[in-house]
Amino acid sequence: FTKRYLRPPGESLRVRLDTLADQLDSELIFALGAAACFGVGVYWLASGQIVGGASFVFIAVGVFVLLHLRLRALVDKIARHRLGFLGERAVGEELNQLLADGWSVFHDVPFHDNPGSKPFNVDHVVVGPGGIFAVETKTRRKRTEKGGHEVTFDGQLLQYPWGAEPWGLDDARTRADALGAWLSKSLLREVPVIPVLALPEWYVHRKGQSDLRV
Repeated sequence: FTKRYLRPPGESLRVRLDTLADQLDSELIFALGAAACFGVGVYWLASGQIVGGASFVFIAVGVFVLLHLRLRALVDKIARHRLGFLGERAVGEELNQLLADGWSVFHDVPFHDNPGSKPFNVDHVVVGPGGIFAVETKTRRKRTEKGGHEVTFDGQLLQYPWGAEPWGLDDARTRADALGAWLSKSLLREVPVIPVLALPEWYVHRKGQSDLRV
């Protein structure tokens, strides 16, 4: 296959998940090695080889402690990436419904030519009669208490059940600006791009004016 095919929603996160899964496998191999070292140490202790057995046990316990800390961080990272991946897939499926109405939808659009900044991707780009939209997806876990699924956007901040924060707003604007600059340069005319922040599975109350849709 020589054609450059379009990417599915969440493709960058899927690739990262594969990498993290490989890291997890490596950590588990180290854990098996530490378990073998511990077994040898116990056997030597039982055989009366106190110094050698104690050394093996001490080394194994140290490795287990280190692996425990590393595995906790790695498992947490995998869980966050998986949640983000599922959120991008959900938003992508909803946006794909616009294809039937003549819109074009592109997912996981990479941007690598960014002087002074790290490469990033625009989660979703939607093009149609209503304009061009750059959609940034942020997936958050909801609270179980009443109203724990609701968030209010006042035009400046997002008011979650646990407090107000701007997380995702700047990213949405930055992605839209980068896409607009690239399109304007490519088409040799000004191309406005509307930033959108998608919060899948949250009920959003919109209050106040903003250049950004939530």
